[in-house]
Amino acid sequence: MKATPITVDVRQKLVQLARSQMGWTRDEFTKVLLREWLQQQLRAGPDSKSGLPFTSVLQDEIDAFAERRAKGAVANLLGYFADRGLAGRTVGGRAAVSAPLLYRKDRLLPSASDIAAIGEGLAGWYLEQVEGLRFEVRPFLVSPDLIFRNPPSTYVLAEVKTTLETGSLEGELVSTSISLIDLMTKTQLIRKYCYLGYAISVRAVAPDRFELYRLALEEV
Repeated sequence: MKATPITVDVRQKLVQLARSQMGWTRDEFTKVLLREWLQQQLRAGPDSKSGLPFTSVLQDEIDAFAERRAKGAVANLLGYFADRGLAGRTVGGRAAVSAPLLYRKDRLLPSASDIAAIGEGLAGWYLEQVEGLRFEVRPFLVSPDLIFRNPPSTYVLAEVKTTLETGSLEGELVSTSISLIDLMTKTQLIRKYCYLGYAISVRAVAPDRFELYRLALEEV
């Protein structure tokens, strides 16, 4: 399959947490403190930003890194962008008898698993090809979504969230980060290694343009 030119607008940020902060996921009160602190960190600059050419085959990256089989994910995304400005009908062209019940075509979204698979494919490509990390495993039905290794000794636990919605990606990053910090803390109790948490938000802006925001969480 021929690669379709795609641009990925990447933002990167590193947040360092003290050991005491890693324990802020233990109850709802300290989670509120952690959420507020992470929001402050995201607002504080600078982030590194870059527009990267994606020259791989997107479906190949989805097949490599997604949790579920999603062979039609790219086609579904292309169909969504092609049809979203049209009057609302089903994918098969059926219209409601009652006009008030017609919905906008842009609400006829691809399946949630297709959207998630696209983000996981892009995130896997980015971590392997851009950051140069070594792929370790794609866990199934558990968190994190992806585990990579930064040789010789650092494990990267990556959790990926994907959206088609407009607006800021920061809110999703904060929620994902809190879950990752909790996971990193518990993982340290099981096996003493050096861990980084990567909260990654991906947004499909157009069929040939995506945004990827990578927030790295490091205990210091």
